[in-house]
Amino acid sequence: GGADIVVEAQLPTAAPEADAIALQVAVTGLVGGHSGMDIHRGRGNANRLLVRVLRALETYDIRLVDYRGGTLRNVIPREAFATLVLPADEFAAAERRVGEMEQELRAELSGVDEGFRLAVSRLQAVPDEALNAHASRMLLAALNVAPCGVERMSTSLPDIVETSSNLGVVSVEEGRFYLCALVRSLRDSGVRDLADRFQGLFELIGARTRVEHAYPGWNPVPDSALLQRFQRLHVQLLGSKPAVKVIHAGLECGILAGKYPDLEMISFGPLIRGAHSPDERVELSSVEEFWQLLRALIEDLADAEPSARR
Repeated sequence: GGADIVVEAQLPTAAPEADAIALQVAVTGLVGGHSGMDIHRGRGNANRLLVRVLRALETYDIRLVDYRGGTLRNVIPREAFATLVLPADEFAAAERRVGEMEQELRAELSGVDEGFRLAVSRLQAVPDEALNAHASRMLLAALNVAPCGVERMSTSLPDIVETSSNLGVVSVEEGRFYLCALVRSLRDSGVRDLADRFQGLFELIGARTRVEHAYPGWNPVPDSALLQRFQRLHVQLLGSKPAVKVIHAGLECGILAGKYPDLEMISFGPLIRGAHSPDERVELSSVEEFWQLLRALIEDLADAEPSARR
């Protein structure tokens, strides 16, 4: 199952100091991916990485002006951008620190996110307002420890993520802070636990947290008669056994199972790669196979004796 965690706050702002300059720090070039099925692959989350960089820059009296990272709560964000103000005489040191952080993060992401880039640039115009120093520090501290990534692996299903969180969308504009995270778990208690942790954490900075679009989990039934029927047809039509897997993702079957607990269900479809990313694609030959299997399964169910359809 899963749920959206939405956090909002209006944070105090103040004019920058007279000698302040503005700069932008940007994380780009990440692979991203599906926030469930790819969450365990070690890919960088742009929001998580950029917050780490900004925390490293707090030595130089930075204040956050605006922030935008991620576009959808169910996608591992590939890019994030922040505008800061800081004293002019600190710019050179801050620029060097960003360079050091780029090398550190590049080493961490080696073999996974080879396209990772971290850039800093000075802006010509200095904004009229920025978060005040305390609000900036508190927000970055909260974001730095917010749950993000794999929280727990399943103890009963090998190599399957049980609980995870994705910091999908983060923004700050004119003091308005917004966060939308998607938490997932094979157990509803895991979703509730993460929601409570988000709420408790962001209460510390005066933010409001709400849970939206919660949906139940769908427990696997390996001895399902419908699954066995599908496996038999797969062998007959394609000459091989299907790969039966439990995945860490939200499926509509979970919602249906919550309404109709005795309904027998399986989920299958064509082969999709790069889900929830600009590289998402489908293997065309598998679409034809999927259609053949779907027709065969419906025909097999229709031809069966009423007592055998269960």
